[in-house]
Amino acid sequence: MTDPLIPHIHSIESIQEEGGGVLTLFFSREGFSPITPGQGFKISVFGRGETTGVVSEVSKDCFGVSLQDVDSVTHRLFLLSEGQALGLRGPYGNGLPTEGWPEGKIGLFSMDMGLAAQRGLVNALLAQGKEVVITHLTTDKENPVLAKALEKASEESSPIQVHLIASKDRGNQPWETFLRDQIMKKKILQGMVGAAVGGTRPFQKVLMGILEKSRLRDKDIYFLVNRNWTTGLGWSNQDLLAGVNIWTRGPVFDLATLRDLSEDALGLND
Repeated sequence: MTDPLIPHIHSIESIQEEGGGVLTLFFSREGFSPITPGQGFKISVFGRGETTGVVSEVSKDCFGVSLQDVDSVTHRLFLLSEGQALGLRGPYGNGLPTEGWPEGKIGLFSMDMGLAAQRGLVNALLAQGKEVVITHLTTDKENPVLAKALEKASEESSPIQVHLIASKDRGNQPWETFLRDQIMKKKILQGMVGAAVGGTRPFQKVLMGILEKSRLRDKDIYFLVNRNWTTGLGWSNQDLLAGVNIWTRGPVFDLATLRDLSEDALGLND
């Protein structure tokens, strides 16, 4: 079994450009511990440095790690080809739950890269016959993060219901008012029994306020509290939540656990 703390050399099985400046690299699962969507991997680019990616797809034989082109290290990854070698460390964290959801509609709320980790969860839920609703807030409606995945999910033949919300439509409204109005107008919460949220801390804070007033149970609402995909995994204050390393107990927490950890559960005051 591969030691998650030590970089190991792995060849790229395949590469998928997702649109919106997002790339997914696929690797063989051989030698790795169980892998779940939402976990993190450290990726070493020889001669350039190390960056962080999120597990976005998991199959029987391989897994995909998605990342966004944000610096010189990630830019180099966009220039690589299949068969080239990288250093991998991981997986880190607990990931999103792929089983144990209540019967009924499952809502996935995301902003930009927050959608990446949820794609693997979508596949797992659909395989179980679950009804899935994606509500995605994009800062670039013309070229959203994971544009190709969103386009496929929005096809008429897709079993997924997709609501795409553009941040530019907010105008001068407060974020909370804008998102609440969009969600209520589209009746997105109707019939929903479980939810997962991924995105920036302000986005998650607003969704927490909306979802905790719904009929959903706290233990059926999950937040991927990922603060630092592009730098460290547990070695800076950015990876602490009320003194707890999010990569030890998280980065996925249900709402009940977040309340126990901190009054300011998503750490917006740090």
